[in-house]
Amino acid sequence: MGQAAFVIPFFLNSSVKHLGPSEMKLLWLVRLRSLALFSQIPLSILGRYYGYIDQASHVVFAIILVALLCYNAHLYRRIVLNEVGEVSDFFLSAQVTLDLVVFTVLLGISGSSNNPFYALFYVMAILGGIFSAGRSSHLFFLILLCCITAIQLQPTLTSSAAFSSLLSPQTLPYLLSQVLIPSVAFLIARSFGELFNEGQQRLVGLTLHTERLDRLRALGSLSAGFSHEFASPLQNAKLRLARFLAAKEGDKADLEECRRSIQDCEEVLRRMNFSQLHFSDHDFEIVSLPDLTKQAIETWKETSPLPINFSAQDGEVRVHRINFVQAVFNLLDNAADVTPPGAEISVRILSAGSVLSLIISDSGPGFKHEVLERIGEPFNTTKEKGTGLGLYSTQLFMNSIGGGLRVRNLETGGSSVELTFPRWER
Repeated sequence: MGQAAFVIPFFLNSSVKHLGPSEMKLLWLVRLRSLALFSQIPLSILGRYYGYIDQASHVVFAIILVALLCYNAHLYRRIVLNEVGEVSDFFLSAQVTLDLVVFTVLLGISGSSNNPFYALFYVMAILGGIFSAGRSSHLFFLILLCCITAIQLQPTLTSSAAFSSLLSPQTLPYLLSQVLIPSVAFLIARSFGELFNEGQQRLVGLTLHTERLDRLRALGSLSAGFSHEFASPLQNAKLRLARFLAAKEGDKADLEECRRSIQDCEEVLRRMNFSQLHFSDHDFEIVSLPDLTKQAIETWKETSPLPINFSAQDGEVRVHRINFVQAVFNLLDNAADVTPPGAEISVRILSAGSVLSLIISDSGPGFKHEVLERIGEPFNTTKEKGTGLGLYSTQLFMNSIGGGLRVRNLETGGSSVELTFPRWER
């Protein structure tokens, strides 16, 4: 970027990429400030020529301008090089407040309220309303009133006649209007600023959601290809096992169990591949959620000694049995991995109107913040040998039935995963 970008970068580089919404706001503010500062250079010369500014004040005026230009160029350079970090609302408010205070000082040097550019107070009020937020907006508004009052009272400090007429019927309404108009401008701009910020947050949320769906679709295509490639060797193993069963005499119980396991694998792969395309009515069953959950828990406990505290309220849902059981297995496996010895896993089914909630809770350390932010994304895991596909496949399943998945850390320790199902009404 070099020396040229430091001296006059504001008009040579019209676009800066890879900036967040707050950084773009700051960049816009810096460019407006640069335009205002450069415009002050010829105006200060004209002010000196026509007597608005005396020689001593002109030197102070010039020093302030040069200092602000250097600061603004340095801030612009940091933004372009992505060195400012995350820009907070307080930092944006502080920048606008700095502009307001400096503008008040420059007005005080160059004619106070008699300066033709006094009307720029309205512009400052509008910018403060747009950029400030929360408590910072209250502080800016208070400083705005103080600055306006100071500029209005400045001429009375050097003239006793002006001070005596300050509260006269002719002067007082004028002074009040000078305070009221910027205040109204600030409040209107503040309401538009809040509306803009809300819309921007929604846009960012929709963008992130769209990107996440694109990644999920990409992984769905990958899983479909995987199931297709894996089906051939699985079918070969099934055929060879069938030949071995036909030739072997005596006890065939273990071999029959192997054959059923292979068939189950085939069914899971078929469903996995099919689920990426569409869902049809014959894939779903109307079942009692407590009964099916209890069956899944009993099957899972055959391979795990952990105790489970199960409680349920009755209700029916429309689900695919295999996908549901697989989702419960995934969640129980995750809970078992973090549950300390002697503790138990809690499984509850709650009924609330048209929704049934299946909640699986553990007493482990809870989810890390970065994992919670990306819940449901593939490969989002902190396990050494984990893939992060358990919650991903569970979320796909819940989306397919119009349900939802919610993950949170508990205040008492541990975490919970809540699956919400639309209640089936006969």
